[in-house]
Amino acid sequence: MWFYAVCLVIFVISLLAVLAIVYGKFGQVSLIDTDTLPQERDRRKKRQIISERVRRLTAAGLAIAGAWSRDRAEAMRREYAALVSRLQELERQYGPKLTITPAAVREQALKLSAAGLEYEQAGRWAEAEKSYLEMAKLNVRNVTAYRGLARVYAGLKQWPQAKETLQFLIKLAARGGCGHARAAVGLKIGVRGLACSATQAEHAELAADYLSLAVTCREMGDTDCARRAYAGALVFEPANPKYLDLFLEACILVGDKGGALAAFTKLKEANPENQKLRALFEKINTLAAK
Repeated sequence: MWFYAVCLVIFVISLLAVLAIVYGKFGQVSLIDTDTLPQERDRRKKRQIISERVRRLTAAGLAIAGAWSRDRAEAMRREYAALVSRLQELERQYGPKLTITPAAVREQALKLSAAGLEYEQAGRWAEAEKSYLEMAKLNVRNVTAYRGLARVYAGLKQWPQAKETLQFLIKLAARGGCGHARAAVGLKIGVRGLACSATQAEHAELAADYLSLAVTCREMGDTDCARRAYAGALVFEPANPKYLDLFLEACILVGDKGGALAAFTKLKEANPENQKLRALFEKINTLAAK
């Protein structure tokens, strides 16, 4: 009995000793760096060499493809340019000679003007603007086109654009044969003896242009600009009661007593029945002399 017990104890002790030895060896194996093994180093080196080679081949392939694409694109561009040049040459040699006569330009301008007016009346401002711009392209000195554009911008309440258009229109008129238009740029009222080829109807239109400019300036809050525009209208129609009245009131607003008195005198001559004369004169008297 005791013999078997002693044998069992010895067996257990031996087993524990063996396990301790194996565990110690396993710990040492787990600490080995596999990167230091010759086989592992060879495998890693081979993978590195292959990866580097693939990278170089890919880069070379992309460079060749890029160079080919650039060369091909440049060749195609040259071919296209040569084709266009050839077609243009053939058109010059054999194509129809298209010319637009002055009569055709006038006819087209009339159509565009009529279309622009219809668009204005319908409130289709974008289409109206396009029509008038097309008119201006046909003839950059077409005053009807710029008058239409000014109306469009006023209808849209785009006052800066309207002002710019009207000012251009006024300068355009000053380059023509109307001496009054040239004088109006200097705002000289009551000009006489000027060389002028414009008709009375044309003078009325130019005066209306200045009136439109005055209205635009008023909308922008620039009373002095409006005063100068009214003065421009009076160059063409110096005895017009409406323009005199508006100019006089603008002078009062900006404190121009001298201009107001001169306008009052002319207004009294042109329209002695005007019921506003007394009130206007009283306002003028309140102004300080400059």
